[in-house]
Amino acid sequence: MTDEKLSPSIGFPEQTDESGDLAMRLEFLELTADDATRLRSFQPVFDRHAVEYLDAFYRHLAMFEETSRFLEDPALVERLKLAQREFFDAMLQARWDEDFLCQRRRAGEAHAEKGIEPKDFLGSYNQFVQFCLANSSKDISPDTLLVISTLMKAVFLDVGLTLDAYFEQLTRDLRQALELYWAANNELKQFAHFTSHDLKTPLGTVANYCDEVLDEFEDQLPKDARQLIEAARATVFRMSGTIDELLSTALATETADPDDEIAVGKVIDQAIERVQPLLEREQIDVIVNEPLPTVLANHVQLREVFYNLLANAAKFIDKSPGRIVIEAELSPASCIVSVVDNGPGISREDQSKIFAPFRRLSRNRDDSGSGLGLYFSRNLVEQQGGQLWVESEPGRGSRFRVQLKRPAGNVESAG
Repeated sequence: MTDEKLSPSIGFPEQTDESGDLAMRLEFLELTADDATRLRSFQPVFDRHAVEYLDAFYRHLAMFEETSRFLEDPALVERLKLAQREFFDAMLQARWDEDFLCQRRRAGEAHAEKGIEPKDFLGSYNQFVQFCLANSSKDISPDTLLVISTLMKAVFLDVGLTLDAYFEQLTRDLRQALELYWAANNELKQFAHFTSHDLKTPLGTVANYCDEVLDEFEDQLPKDARQLIEAARATVFRMSGTIDELLSTALATETADPDDEIAVGKVIDQAIERVQPLLEREQIDVIVNEPLPTVLANHVQLREVFYNLLANAAKFIDKSPGRIVIEAELSPASCIVSVVDNGPGISREDQSKIFAPFRRLSRNRDDSGSGLGLYFSRNLVEQQGGQLWVESEPGRGSRFRVQLKRPAGNVESAG
């Protein structure tokens, strides 16, 4: 008997986009009316061995941690077995219609929603095929090869429909996540505006007080007191400028590649100047090993990164004398600038935790700070196409490494 191609409209009273897609799949896989008959002929075989097959399959799933976590409830396992039997029954019944299409879509969406990855549910198809191959030679003859060929085509039809629905569901989830992200981003921008205003208002008040003191009492002030007030006023203006720069940077397009050629040495000098009071109080020396490269980066963001790294190192160094070394490793396309300290070091287990927001190590719980410095630093570096990570061992200090892009045509060397 010659196989007859299924009509594109078989099973579809009205041709829809989805039914048209299914008809195209049937034609592409060469699934015919004779194939449908062969699949149905295998139904009695599956019925006789279904319980045995499903028990064996779920024992197999229970052997793997990623799937066994879904199978802790015995009642749920029984419901899953029933659902899977109905799923494969529908495949063997070969009713390629709207109901079949909807069932496959629901299966794919359910796998995506529950976090069951393709490698896991494709395993069920594999087990089913192995079961069919093992039983076809005993129960079907002489058309065994035709049945197996038909079965493989039906499996690929199922896999295609299920995977399509799976990835469509993931796409919807991603779209929703992006919408939430952009909503949160807009809220963050508004927060940045309000926060900058709230920060700059008291700074302006402090600057005015400094000016009034100098205007009213300058002649009565000792020279050292006048110098301290002038230094405080200069610090206030510098802080105000820093807030403006940070706000401008935060509102800039984050996806744009950095194209400014920045001298790392200049940025680090500015970061050291900001952290100098802490360095002096803790008696920590900073050693800058030349040469330091020119990189493609955002000046303000990069300065904040190195300020955070220096302040973080100075805050936790537990030895006297304290020491921070800044050095660079150069390659034609990139460089790695390291901030190395002789502090207490960080265990391998804790190295990933320190970059999480609001996370501090147990030994630092009572220290001041927001717990956001390293989190923001890593984000700022990644926005510039770089990476930030730490290499450390307890008792042997820490090395924070910042990898950045370099301009084309570099002639600098590591020296």
